[in-house]
Amino acid sequence: MRYLLIVLLAGSLAISCNKQSKETTWLEQRKQELSSCVCLTAIHEGTYQNEKVYEVRVIDALCNGINMVYKEDGTEIVHSGEHAAYQAYLK
Repeated sequence: MRYLLIVLLAGSLAISCNKQSKETTWLEQRKQELSSCVCLTAIHEGTYQNEKVYEVRVIDALCNGINMVYKEDGTEIVHSGEHAAYQAYLK
C-alpha cells in the first residue's frame, strides 16, 4: 500500500525530448508505474473547469489510496487527501 501512495505522490521525472507530446509522455510513464502496483487503479480522462484532466483512481476494494487529479501537462490539481478541495472537484 505504501508503494502505491509513493507512486501516486511522486512527481513526474525529467524526461528527455522525443517525438511524443509532453502530456503523453508523463501519462504513459504514470501508466507504466501503476501497472506494477498490487492495488487495481484506473485512469479516467475528463474535463474540469474547461480543461482536460486525468484522474488516477484506486478502484481496488481491498486497498485504501489517494485519488489524484492532473492537468493535461501532468501538473497536479487536487487529490482526495485534500477533502474539501476534492469534494468541490467531485461536484
